[in-house]
Amino acid sequence: MKIREDKEYRIVTTQSLKSSMSWRVHSWGKSGSPVLFFHGFTGTGEDAEGIASSMGNGHPVIAPDLPGHGGTDCMPEDGEGWVASMMSLMEVLDLTGVHLCGYSMGGRLAMRLALRVPERISTLTLLSCFPGIRDEDSRSERRRWDLAVGADAVRLGAIQFAEHWESLPLLKVYQPGLLSQRVAARRRAQRPEFLRRGLRDFGSGSVAPCWDELPRLKTPVRLIAGEYDLKYRELMEEMTSHVGTLHIVAGAGHCVHLDAPREVARLLEELEDQRS
Repeated sequence: MKIREDKEYRIVTTQSLKSSMSWRVHSWGKSGSPVLFFHGFTGTGEDAEGIASSMGNGHPVIAPDLPGHGGTDCMPEDGEGWVASMMSLMEVLDLTGVHLCGYSMGGRLAMRLALRVPERISTLTLLSCFPGIRDEDSRSERRRWDLAVGADAVRLGAIQFAEHWESLPLLKVYQPGLLSQRVAARRRAQRPEFLRRGLRDFGSGSVAPCWDELPRLKTPVRLIAGEYDLKYRELMEEMTSHVGTLHIVAGAGHCVHLDAPREVARLLEELEDQRS
């Protein structure tokens, strides 16, 4: 295990019997129980900056670049590998009592990680995500879409693909500003081949659904969806029959962490208060 400090992030190397993985990890704050944030597809850990700057009680926020994103040079072989690699990273960083927060693809990962290492998780907050596609035919169709999108990323290159991705109605930012501009700039610096592999191995069409496992989560769970994100509002409302409570953020869409970082931070702190 190695940890190299940089001015703005840490490079953390995890070692297993099969491979060595190098992660870029961003962090804000020094003391208190940590918030561990997982970004979405085409994002980086820096996407947590708005939430981190809004945390009123000084919680440290730790946000790795997920596999194949930003400065993380590792690519697990499949969805299970994504979860296992994150378990290794948490162990190296000695993260316990974590307030885990995941957005979209990162929420998909957060759910599965919380199920694997519940002893390390204090609370779970899920933004704009759901446990997976249950119907096999629909999941196969989604996998074909994921593979096609990945091929588009390689064909178009990082800049043109980012422009295409941002044009999707789901990705509209309702409260644009400097934060969303920085996210867009980082999106244009991604590596298309790594994005392709990420969709292939951890896209919605590749990961088995975990709806039936959700009741095993004993930690407090908060589900957050944007007012205008109608598809995910419906899916997350369905999740409440299994776990958690749903909070709808007014004036926000699917990118709720960009539209309303202060509200997300407030809800994270509120959930922690419920835990204590």
